[in-house]
Amino acid sequence: MSTAPRRTWYHVCRIIQLADLSLQEISRRYFSNFHNWLPVVSHEVFQESLARYNSPSRSAPVDFSVLVLGMCLVTLQPSKLNTHITPHSVYATMKMLFAEAQAIMCVSTYLIQAGLLIAAYEYANGRPEAAHITMGSLARSAFAIGLVDSSSWQTNEASIDSSERLERLNLWWGVIILERLILCEIKDKTQRPTTDCTSFELPLPSDLQPVQTNFRASGSCPHECLPSNQERKRSVFGHQARAVLLLDRVLAVRRHPQTDSGRLVEIHQLDEQLQGFLSERMNTGTAEIGHDCNPIASAAEKNCGLASWGPFNLPGLRQIRLGLVLLCKLRYNVSVNRKADARPVKMRGAVLIPLAAGIPFAHGLSLHKRDEPAVVRMPIERRSDQSLQKRDSTVAVTLQNWDATYYAVNLTLGTPAQKVSLALDTGSSDLWVNTGNSTYCSIDNLCTPYGLYNASESSTVKTVGTHLNDTYADGTNLYGPYVTDKLTIGNTTIDDMQFGIAESTTSKRGIAGVGYKISTYQAEHDDKVYANLPQALVDSGAIKSAAYSIWLDSLEASTGSLLFGGVNTAKYKGDLQTLPIIPVYGKYYSLAIALTELSVATDSKSSSFTDSLPLSVSLDTGTTLTALPSDLVNKVYDALNATYDKTYDMAYIDCDARESDYNVTYSFSGATVTVSMSELIIPATEPGWPDNTCVLGLVPSQPGVNLLGDTFLRSAYVVYDLENNEISLANTNFNPGDDDILEIGTGTSAVPGATPVPSAVSSATGNGLVSTGTAVPTLSGVTITATATATGATGTASSGGSSAEATSTSSEGAAAQATSNPMKLLSGLAGVGLLLAL
Repeated sequence: MSTAPRRTWYHVCRIIQLADLSLQEISRRYFSNFHNWLPVVSHEVFQESLARYNSPSRSAPVDFSVLVLGMCLVTLQPSKLNTHITPHSVYATMKMLFAEAQAIMCVSTYLIQAGLLIAAYEYANGRPEAAHITMGSLARSAFAIGLVDSSSWQTNEASIDSSERLERLNLWWGVIILERLILCEIKDKTQRPTTDCTSFELPLPSDLQPVQTNFRASGSCPHECLPSNQERKRSVFGHQARAVLLLDRVLAVRRHPQTDSGRLVEIHQLDEQLQGFLSERMNTGTAEIGHDCNPIASAAEKNCGLASWGPFNLPGLRQIRLGLVLLCKLRYNVSVNRKADARPVKMRGAVLIPLAAGIPFAHGLSLHKRDEPAVVRMPIERRSDQSLQKRDSTVAVTLQNWDATYYAVNLTLGTPAQKVSLALDTGSSDLWVNTGNSTYCSIDNLCTPYGLYNASESSTVKTVGTHLNDTYADGTNLYGPYVTDKLTIGNTTIDDMQFGIAESTTSKRGIAGVGYKISTYQAEHDDKVYANLPQALVDSGAIKSAAYSIWLDSLEASTGSLLFGGVNTAKYKGDLQTLPIIPVYGKYYSLAIALTELSVATDSKSSSFTDSLPLSVSLDTGTTLTALPSDLVNKVYDALNATYDKTYDMAYIDCDARESDYNVTYSFSGATVTVSMSELIIPATEPGWPDNTCVLGLVPSQPGVNLLGDTFLRSAYVVYDLENNEISLANTNFNPGDDDILEIGTGTSAVPGATPVPSAVSSATGNGLVSTGTAVPTLSGVTITATATATGATGTASSGGSSAEATSTSSEGAAAQATSNPMKLLSGLAGVGLLLAL
């Protein structure tokens, strides 16, 4: 039997003990305070579960344990806490346990409730972008388990008397309402809600008060979802639900250009509806608006751009503002600590595979891979040839492939040198390290195996004056100062390398981001571009150009190589072919190129697929699997006779197919990389799968999250040329001879031996970057939807597939979705084992 429930329940109880609380006190606080604002947990159902599991002989299931910790988090009183625990440390632990729960079990009501509490905490503490990602993941999870089935509610209201059913109804409304509040706070005002209540007559929620015994939903939402002036008896939460429908109208009007005179009539109609709603509320004796709503109301007013509607000279503008106040008519005083720096989502790996119980979680460096389960477990022994380190104009670094899942680079920081192992991340741009005195790393020495940096022990450290306060799509977050110190990588030393120190984090290992320098947190939030690792190597004179090549070697290999400033011609076969990196509105943030064709060769035939293509895909060293649109992936499954398992959001295939000569070929405007079955099929399985079946390393993606991960990259030799905004590809050589290293020079066509692909597609839909949280990733608050075009005289190529919205997160480099913790950043990307996004 799995030890996860017992371990998680013990962990939660230990935190509660450190906070000098009890389960009964947490329940009392929650249902007397937070519950009045967001009644998404039934007191009756919760108490029954608590009585069932709160005994020495039983441990609560993982999802219930995480929910209890979430209730503890939102009811903590910082002024009454001791030095052993802080709200942020509880939040960090909550994120970690929530991620682990998503990685080992199916979505449940408890998990969605816990996630909603996380999002509420993030929202109330000035992290709307992180909350938006969390909410996106929750919405997908709610849809996945059919949280609200229209057929269940199109019945007589008298039949709606089950506590469990009403709890699910309130939970769905909680997702709807909180998502709207968060949309008022995020930078990107073009974002639309992912949840909807207009498709059927969804009953309005109740207050789920603990004193109630017969819960009844009060009223239902008319099909057009507009409140009327007719007096009806509704719960306070029901009135919030009605108000949120008006907010939908406000947000919709806000999305239209102010110069569109046709919106004037619509705005006046909205004004009348708001006045009617307010009039109704006044008549029911609830005219007084709590002062605790003012921070949220003013934020909603500013972010919805109501003040900019001056040209319309609306007499009812005050009513619109009051309507927004009513939307957040909280009886629970939410402390909203707004911060000016909204955090973008970084893209760290994306696919986490929950492997069978005997395969431990990987403890290697993962770029994005978090503390996910290992895909292939191999001893770490082989190193790169020393000749890689002998060239003056290249910097060679040995990569360690831990369990064929994580790729890390070892380097030292400070004087004297302190060794750290960092996850190599092509999807983000900052380098940051853990420190031993952080709350997270001080728990059972979690971070020690990967190395820690102690600034007080270095004589060469200098402060910068800015801070790194980042969130990745998988939910990993960190906070701490930027500093400069001596960094040694390979045979090269950089005297004043800038990096972040994670004084607060939820990841066991640090990250070595090697994306664009304009995509660092400091550049995005303080408008101060600094030389990140690739550029710092250029500035130090170690290399000529901000470019590097990566060779991961085969699935069985334990090491690969990262070569800054150079190309090793022994590591690939054929010719290097150069493709343009896909820009976002003319700027380069992430390392993505256009996939134009996918083909499968078997004994019987060769099939070519172009569904959803051209498509922008991110080449991400931190992603375990490869994620592409489902219509494309399903055709590959059929061709290979693979079986998709909805439970895990992955496909399995006969392990013997690894020995076949079948292959999958990826085409990029004519440049091709072929992946054999021995590289695409991972010798691991899941509980319940047939005997002798293995994981197929290709999974369905969510719109805007298209990633070529390790199951592709091991078969490709990739040169990332940040200087010229190009990526060069060739098929990898799994049996290289002696190294043949050539220097990457300066100027155009700097990559030696690389040939530009004629008429290469230079823009495409779907930016291959996450958002994790899920949710579709965002790039500086902009949703990206582009059409495919080709360079050269051949004209244009239109996308034949769906127009997926693209978003980028870190490089904006790339997003979570994915990743450093086993989270399900994308609920559909490797199922119970992948949070590509939260």
